[in-house]
Parts: sequence; C-alpha cells; structure tokens
Amino acid sequence: MGRDTFGASGAAFVTGWYDGGFQEVLGTLLRMNCDAWSLTATETVKVEYRLNNDESAAWTQLVDINGTAGVFNSSVRALYFDGAVPRAGQEFRTVQFRLSLTRGAD
Repeated sequence: MGRDTFGASGAAFVTGWYDGGFQEVLGTLLRMNCDAWSLTATETVKVEYRLNNDESAAWTQLVDINGTAGVFNSSVRALYFDGAVPRAGQEFRTVQFRLSLTRGAD
C-alpha cells in the first residue's frame, strides 16, 4: 500500500475563515493543542495563521513555550499564538489556518 505525497511535496492545507459563530464579538486565541500520539520525532505538523479576513497578511507560525516558532511532533503537544510571556494571546474576529505536514524519515 502506497503513501500519499501531501507531506512529501511540501503542500499545505488552508482552511476557510473561521469566526466561531460570533464575528461581532472579539475572541482571543491563546494556544492550540494537537493529539500527536502517532507522530514520530521526524513527522511534524506546522500550523500558521492570519487574522481578520486579511487575505494579503503574512502567515504567522505558532510558537513553543520559549516563544520560538515551533511545530507539533511526538513530544510537542501545545503551541501558542503569542510569543510574549506571560501569554496575552491574539485578538481576532476571524482566523484562517495553514497546516503543513512533513512525513520525515520515520
């Protein structure tokens, strides 16, 4: 049985704009958790986001506990939207995500 090439090709999945059903109310993005129980150390999920229906905005990568751009893998289960400590989060009305999968050597 073959493997697909989504992660191997460097492709990414981009979601639609999400407002949680409350676009008129500001929300705060604090952190994202990933159930990475089956990922190996070299298989990763990179999550980037942009806010408020801004199609021309640059993508911002989630950060680890130290405020450094990070990826989900077998040992990293939580990443944050804000590099500042203590975490203030990101205020938003809508959010869009770009998910990049890397299969790695495993």
